[in-house]
Amino acid sequence: MGILRFPPNSVLSHSLLTDFPSIKVLLHVLWNSGVANSLMISTLANFNSNDPGLSRRTLSNSRCRTLMSLFLRTLRSLLVPVSITSFTVVAPLSLSAQSVVVDRGVFGLSIHGDRIGTEEFIIRRAGLGDEAAFISRGVVMRTLDGGTEEFTTLLRVTSTEGTAVGYEFKSSNPVPVEIMLNVSGPRYFSRFISGEGQEEREFRAERGTRIIERQVAHHLYFLRNIRTGSVVHVIEPLSRTDREFLVVTQEDEEIRLGRNRILARRVIFRSADGDRIVWFDRQGRVLRVEIPTTGYLAVREDLVG
Repeated sequence: MGILRFPPNSVLSHSLLTDFPSIKVLLHVLWNSGVANSLMISTLANFNSNDPGLSRRTLSNSRCRTLMSLFLRTLRSLLVPVSITSFTVVAPLSLSAQSVVVDRGVFGLSIHGDRIGTEEFIIRRAGLGDEAAFISRGVVMRTLDGGTEEFTTLLRVTSTEGTAVGYEFKSSNPVPVEIMLNVSGPRYFSRFISGEGQEEREFRAERGTRIIERQVAHHLYFLRNIRTGSVVHVIEPLSRTDREFLVVTQEDEEIRLGRNRILARRVIFRSADGDRIVWFDRQGRVLRVEIPTTGYLAVREDLVG
């Protein structure tokens, strides 16, 4: 993710960010993507025509509000719908005000019993009321077929229905790949960027749609409340596919994590490409994930005691 940048002599570089800290999220996306550059210049020019001294003075609070209001009105008229350029464009501006960690930890990863790496993650619940959302971030580092692989994921999910609304994937090894996905109305819009070029794709958006990246264990946290017999629409951005997960069975089972024995809820999610078997604790945290068809296993290492 880029760093927020302003023109060197911009009057916004101090006053706007001091008086309006929540606007950093929007400007971070727009300025770094180049979308807002000409738009802000035009807005400043129009505003400045009524106030020749604007470019030489620090903006007061009232003047900042007037300028920002003009900028956002212009932005809304020109960018409908807004093309996704970063995960943060879909995040409510108020999320930074309220945030609590609901889970964080480390999974040890293996394929057919051979250790291949780790997955570190954190899941936060941010915002209040209708603006509340879960935001998860993960870093996966593993070695496959003698080569190293590292990627990060960033996912935003509504707190009420668990519906995924924004996602970003970035990898540096073995090849650079970037995926950005955002929901707009009845569709998800995905952009896949790699050394071979750029590909855009659409997926249908259903109520309760989840984003579960391939072999990313902590994403299954967002399936913790699905009832037996339910069918969930799931998007897998890296493979550029979507599928249905059917909740086949749920049963209590005691599992061992290190020296600890933990009573867990074992859930089988069935899909066309095989089962995902997930063990949740009483708090809904993912303890263990198994995909028998590929030999994939992820086990929590931070809760071993």
